[in-house]
Amino acid sequence: MKGNQQRSNEANVAYWRAHIAAWRKSGFSQTCYSREHGISQSSLSYWIQRLKTGLPPAKLPIIFEISPAAVVQALRPEHAPAPLTLTIAGRYQLDIRDDFRAQALEKVVRTPERL
Repeated sequence: MKGNQQRSNEANVAYWRAHIAAWRKSGFSQTCYSREHGISQSSLSYWIQRLKTGLPPAKLPIIFEISPAAVVQALRPEHAPAPLTLTIAGRYQLDIRDDFRAQALEKVVRTPERL
């Protein structure tokens, strides 16, 4: 189930609907089907229940990998004419203006790596 975090919510629902339909046609147990297709049996079971109830699945977070070097490069005066807003976990917002010190931003970006 690699790349599942990067799929949109709609694509994720479609992905699991297709697996559920294929599993039902296969006649295999969930465990056997999951092993055969390289997916998590617990995820298959979860989505079977989730889609059976008709409840929309919870939104998955969108995860981006940002290299500190790219951020520092983008903040150099010749490349940063407009403010940049960084939203973390949908709860924290960091407004980065052209006078923001690149070293401080590098520390902010590297901090989660240490946690």
